[in-house]
Amino acid sequence: MDFAGATLTGVAFPGSTLERVRFDKARMSRVDLRGAVSLGISDGYDALRGATISGVQLMELAPMFAHILGVTVDNG
Repeated sequence: MDFAGATLTGVAFPGSTLERVRFDKARMSRVDLRGAVSLGISDGYDALRGATISGVQLMELAPMFAHILGVTVDNG
């Protein structure tokens, strides 16, 4: 799915499987991704501002968020 450059307002994705989704340069307001069964983002993580995600989704996306922010996670 390609939302690159899109403006998303008041959108939800209950029961949806979102795989290889592109959000680069998208603008979001009141976008609810919590109901998505699967959330596979290929690019545009920085465009998620304005979206609501679940705690489980946050944990799944955390490695990419860290990478984008230049944070090294080392459990050693």
